[in-house]
Amino acid sequence: MLLKKLYTLVFLRTDTAILLALKKRGFGCNKWNGFGGKIEPKETVIEAALRELYEECCVTVKTENLQSIGQLEFTFEGDPMMMDVRVYSATAFDGTPTETEEMNPKWFPYDQIPFKDMWLDDALWQGRTQDFS
Repeated sequence: MLLKKLYTLVFLRTDTAILLALKKRGFGCNKWNGFGGKIEPKETVIEAALRELYEECCVTVKTENLQSIGQLEFTFEGDPMMMDVRVYSATAFDGTPTETEEMNPKWFPYDQIPFKDMWLDDALWQGRTQDFS
């Protein structure tokens, strides 16, 4: 039986572009992705999503502007842990996306998302997220 660990993933979007970040260290290093991570003890999923977003790109989102757009479950060969990822999107936010120790953010037009430098599964579902405005 697989054990599950809960994670968050947040994408900031405009009508024409999505904000991705190049991971600079750790799990997913050198891949473009959204912002997110583990949930801390006594933290809700939403609180974790907002905290991770701020820690990774210095942007804040109000809870009411965070839209749930999906849930992804991942396993890696040889790892007994399943990653249960709650995915969110926001189009209203405060602050300017800023590089941090962990992430280097960049806006990409929807037709220029760098799928070849992302997790392999992203091409299967990522393009559909712009439909959730």
